[in-house]
Amino acid sequence: MKIRLQSAINSRTTKPAHFRGACGGYNSGNEFVVAMSAQDWEGGAHCGKQITININGKSTQATIVDECMGCPSGDLDFSEGLFTFFSPTDAGVVHGDWSYGNGAPATTSSVYTPPPETTTSTSTYQAPTSTSSTWSSSWSEPTSSWVAPSSSSVASSCALPSTIIHCLC
Repeated sequence: MKIRLQSAINSRTTKPAHFRGACGGYNSGNEFVVAMSAQDWEGGAHCGKQITININGKSTQATIVDECMGCPSGDLDFSEGLFTFFSPTDAGVVHGDWSYGNGAPATTSSVYTPPPETTTSTSTYQAPTSTSSTWSSSWSEPTSSWVAPSSSSVASSCALPSTIIHCLC
């Protein structure tokens, strides 16, 4: 019994320099086309099939147009245009997932709802009626005076270890 590959998770992809498709015809480097591994090729049974590719949070569809003789099962060769959609061309190899069909991830959309309009108050200011308060205070002149510390008082007022050379208290 032959089991058909329906998808590949964490598959490796590379980009060839040119794309002459084994399905017939020539494909430009700008098209979103792929070459499938020889192990998954099944005599060209997948020619023209759409696949969905997901790499690093980006997703798109591509068409199978070629066979990749050097690709392990599940791996793909990308056209240059498809490769640069996902990664800079100097990357050489990228890893991602793909599946048959146009099973793009469901997109979500939302409709912008503006915030409710602000309303202005229609109340009017009313000044307070009479107020009264009783306040009293008394002030006394200080009775102590400051005296500069002596050298012995500095040393005794700092509770620091003896390894400290300067005491900045």
